[in-house]
Amino acid sequence: MQQQDLHATIREDMKVEDADGDKVGTVAALCLPDGTEAAPGAVAASHIKVSVGLLSLGGHWYIPLSAVRTVVDDRVILNVDQTKLGDLGWDKPAAESQG
Repeated sequence: MQQQDLHATIREDMKVEDADGDKVGTVAALCLPDGTEAAPGAVAASHIKVSVGLLSLGGHWYIPLSAVRTVVDDRVILNVDQTKLGDLGWDKPAAESQG
């Protein structure tokens, strides 16, 4: 899927699953490159902010749209395994991890 299609399809509170179908978390927001929340209808989202754990107590993942394989029903399916998310540096927003 193209990023524009993903942005139009992904919504808050959708379940996020890894490549094996294991639950990663829940979509908290679509985020723009400067870290602000995406406005409805915007197409420039760079990543998905994913809440982890009960009441988001497990923190967040900041997953780039390039890691989304597809969206099916109310599920966002990633193209990576959840055990690799930390190794990929997705535990911080891109701007924060760069500086």
